[in-house]
Amino acid sequence: MLCASTLLIHASPRYDIFLDGLGADWQDWSWPNYFTTNYTTTFKGSAALQETFPSPWTGVRFYANGGFNTTGYQYLNLAVYNQQNGASLFIYAMNMNGQMIMAKNLSDYSDSFTFPQGMWKWVRVPLYDLGCVDITINSIVIECGGANATVLFDEVSFSSGATIYEGISADYGSAVEEGPGIMVWYWNTSWWHENSGEDYWLNVSPTAVWGGVQLQSRWAFIGTSSALSVLFKKTSAAQTLYVGLTRTDGSAVGNIVQINDSYLPSTLRPMQANKWYRITIPITDFLSQSTPLGGVYLQSSTANTFYIDDTKFIPVLSWPITGVAKQVTGYHFGDHWENGYCSSFRKLHTGNDYTDNADQGRAVYSCMRGVVKQKYDQPGGWGYVVVVQHESGLTTSYLHLNEPTTIQEGQEVWPGTLLGTTKYLSGGSHLHFGLRVKDYDVNSQNGALPESACDGLPAFPSSFLDTENLSWFGQ
Repeated sequence: MLCASTLLIHASPRYDIFLDGLGADWQDWSWPNYFTTNYTTTFKGSAALQETFPSPWTGVRFYANGGFNTTGYQYLNLAVYNQQNGASLFIYAMNMNGQMIMAKNLSDYSDSFTFPQGMWKWVRVPLYDLGCVDITINSIVIECGGANATVLFDEVSFSSGATIYEGISADYGSAVEEGPGIMVWYWNTSWWHENSGEDYWLNVSPTAVWGGVQLQSRWAFIGTSSALSVLFKKTSAAQTLYVGLTRTDGSAVGNIVQINDSYLPSTLRPMQANKWYRITIPITDFLSQSTPLGGVYLQSSTANTFYIDDTKFIPVLSWPITGVAKQVTGYHFGDHWENGYCSSFRKLHTGNDYTDNADQGRAVYSCMRGVVKQKYDQPGGWGYVVVVQHESGLTTSYLHLNEPTTIQEGQEVWPGTLLGTTKYLSGGSHLHFGLRVKDYDVNSQNGALPESACDGLPAFPSSFLDTENLSWFGQ
């Protein structure tokens, strides 16, 4: 029997409309009055916007000067605070002719299906539901069906939908959770969330062989995917896990893939029970041609518990270095890089080295749209590091560069934006390229990590994944 319930997921805002103030590309076209700024009651940060709706069907209108193209985004995110009187709120997008596309009741996307007075609620509205996937719009509008209601809004943003499961974030406080979005369908299984502090994961406990879960969306994951990244832990050496993909109607599509040692670096083999592993499975292992996808399912060959966390579709990236083939010619992901690091743990390589033994000067480019979060010179003559934060909780790192002169921290970059050139090291030059399925933090620039956590460093791979299993534009 297949059962279903709602899974609340977390994804960070990616393109802000209002974050402590209106974004540079947006204007306040609210009616009959412009909104005001509230610096006291905020969801996050220092300011929220406040609107008192004096009569029914007045509204807040975020106008995009020149239009906004939604390609690459799948959600509209916002926090809502009902300050005074009942608020029946409706949300819609306008096309470039200023016409409403499709209106939805905003409370349908609250986890309680209401906006209780005096409480922030975080909602995520699929752009599919608003009829504005991959089109250019000129406005986002929120209208109120009642009179004299005062409502605050905060953290209004667009985000991508590549994340299937990331756990529940504690960033927004215990009273606020995200959803609805992904559904959990399950068979011969019980499941629940477990956590350690702010870190959550999914406990899947089959009651019979081949029990499992399906993490399913009701809209398609738009765009071409390169690979599926899964973080998992099994609890029995005799247990084998299998993973497959689904269409938007929930039916299985393509091959079911056995999770085995072939997806691990040789230094991590053989796979053991009661240990977390991250694998990256090429989409071509599932499918021979591009297909709109709606979700992922995992099942176990035995009635043993397994755990899932941080599961994402990885997009096709632009190749980051000119004149160099995809083949790794230096250190591979997971290679043993250094001995005797903190309590004699080995240090393992977090990326792949791409080189053609040129002296130096190969151009290195951003592989995807994002923002430069870090640019610094590594001690010891290893060259500069550039770290870029992308959508969907991805970061990329580019190591061993000459001093970049064309970019600065905080700068927006696009596929093909020049980040720098490779630096001459002993014996030649190469690009160390790392991809991490996590937002930027202090560990994003690490070129190698110890086998076990020590000296404040997390254990390998710490959300880094093997880029050899990806497909690329330009290769």
